[in-house]
Amino acid sequence: MTAAECLSQLTDIRRRIEALNETIAKCYSSASKSTPSYGGEAGGGTSDNRIERNVEKAIEHERQLQKLTEQFDQFAYDMTLEINRISNNIYAALLIQKYVNGNSWEMVAQKLGHNVDYTKRELHSRALAEFERVVMANPRKPLELPHPNVV
Repeated sequence: MTAAECLSQLTDIRRRIEALNETIAKCYSSASKSTPSYGGEAGGGTSDNRIERNVEKAIEHERQLQKLTEQFDQFAYDMTLEINRISNNIYAALLIQKYVNGNSWEMVAQKLGHNVDYTKRELHSRALAEFERVVMANPRKPLELPHPNVV
């Protein structure tokens, strides 16, 4: 695994968390759009079942989200410790801002006081090379996010 692939795990899992949040919102939205039926009409209760199913789905997704978020938080913490082994403060700050904090290239460049192109092309490649040299060559613990038991 390369340094970029290792660090990109943070971005990928953040995207998965965002997708789960969206799924939860859709479940609740579907539940709120269902109109419960009252009275003795034929077929009564089908909307109630749909509401219940959507709420149950949302709750299960929330459990998955909580587990995934806890794993992500631990992995982000571990990666921050690894990144902090890099002696160059600019490189370490760039990697933390981009991968751990999930900032855009524009925000990273602004925080580092450089233009976006220089930050993306020059500083980023140097920071990745330094991460490869310092961390990947001798990691303190496995650098892969454990596969979440989210099904």
